[in-house]
Amino acid sequence: MYPQQLPQIDPDLCLLASTTISQCQACVSSCPHRAWLISEESIALDTERCDSCGICLPACPTSAITIDDRTTPPLTLDRDTLDLSCRASESGRHANRIACIHGIGLKALAALYRSGLRTIYARLGTCATCPLADREGFWSRLLNWNSALQARGMPLIEVTYADDTCTAPPHESEETPDPGRRGFLTRLLGDRDQRATTANARDIDASPESPGQWLASSGIDGPLPYLPVIDPLLCTACHACAKICRQEAITHNPSDSCYRLRPERCNSCNLCLDICQADAVHLIYWQPPRQSRLALKSIPCEACGIGFSVIDQGDATITNRRCPICRNRNTMGNLFQVLN
Repeated sequence: MYPQQLPQIDPDLCLLASTTISQCQACVSSCPHRAWLISEESIALDTERCDSCGICLPACPTSAITIDDRTTPPLTLDRDTLDLSCRASESGRHANRIACIHGIGLKALAALYRSGLRTIYARLGTCATCPLADREGFWSRLLNWNSALQARGMPLIEVTYADDTCTAPPHESEETPDPGRRGFLTRLLGDRDQRATTANARDIDASPESPGQWLASSGIDGPLPYLPVIDPLLCTACHACAKICRQEAITHNPSDSCYRLRPERCNSCNLCLDICQADAVHLIYWQPPRQSRLALKSIPCEACGIGFSVIDQGDATITNRRCPICRNRNTMGNLFQVLN
């Protein structure tokens, strides 16, 4: 029988516990059993509803949720293959046993790939009778990861299914790999069968390098998991997004008078969105980088005359020439009081 362990939250990593700005609901929205409960005072887990499926773990952007896995070995590779079996499957005695395949997040998938993963042998039971069968979590992550790899000319992760297992969702590509291209990539990378026979995803996942940083390190432009985008027409250059970003995906460089955007560092915590009062920051997913530098310039406020920063849009007309303080003040009302 698959051992069930309840998830735990690290308050030092949890966004809701560590900042009052965050509106994160990732654990709540991801849980298929509605076991996570959030109130103004606390975050609680309904232990009667939780079945330890682990789907909330990859949903948390800061990896604040963990499950005590002392009774469950970490995912390991046999050369370049991950033999995977979920708790709904009766086969795969020697496979990596997990509660649910949707509990494998992007960080774990990327860590396994960096260690040599190229094939997943899946024994997933009868998905038609599984209450989690309609979820796309893992399949969506794998599809997007493979798309990012393909854009960079890197080998993809293939999936092979056991005879008694479910099939991939219809939206997943079913193209047959080109044997010529695959042979070329095999020659390029060398014989992977001569590599070490195991890889510990848990140890590799402890690396500070994110999946986006690893993809960006290839030096080839392509899709990244998360991309913060600043709308120059709405941005008030208050620097709040840069100050609150813990990953330094958005930074303010005073000496260069600009914002620097490094989307490969983003972990989708959404703090920049939560703090932006102008709704100028947005997050897009699995797209090539759009912004890397936004120049700032100083202009005088038409109300108080004090200089303030705006996004430099070249010859574009600046529609709002009041500083953030004057925008929030009724300056005409004050003038009326003075005249009276």
